[in-house]
Amino acid sequence: MISFKEFEDITNKFSEKQLHGESIFGAVYEGTRVDGEEMIVIKLKEHRRPSETQFNLVVNGLRFEHKNILQLKGYCDETVEAASKRLLCYELLQNGSLDRKIFGDQSLTQHPWEERYRIIQDICKVLQYLHEECKDVHMGITAGNIWLDNDMLPKVGCCGLSRIFAADPTQIYNTKGIPCTGAH
Repeated sequence: MISFKEFEDITNKFSEKQLHGESIFGAVYEGTRVDGEEMIVIKLKEHRRPSETQFNLVVNGLRFEHKNILQLKGYCDETVEAASKRLLCYELLQNGSLDRKIFGDQSLTQHPWEERYRIIQDICKVLQYLHEECKDVHMGITAGNIWLDNDMLPKVGCCGLSRIFAADPTQIYNTKGIPCTGAH
């Protein structure tokens, strides 16, 4: 477990400058620990909060053994100034997120087609692993949740978080993490 104070230090008190973006699970920050290790921090949304016991059971189950899944480094579950603070900390990969490669300055078109195709295949293999072996559904798969290491190996983040937010595992959610009703 990592203290809320350390998460504040990693993200420079959750500054806008450190904010990478928003996911259906919460605000995503980039930051650096005191020892120089770079991290991704997710400040989980407040709605649909599980009990402390359920949260701890789920967080301890978020450690997947797959080369294309971003590894959980730690978490926080503290009450600070009468408010519950739940945060997750993941490894930060050097080539950033896939959305920045698609829409940013460093376009993937500079990379050979074979490499781009391998990235797509690796992402598909992760989703297959999650669905078939883990019986888990990734509720927030976006280019912003896929990170690339130095070798352009993609790693999918936020795996298993649907267990925290889904009170009913059969419930379907929209891209904002809100339950949908009826056929869409």
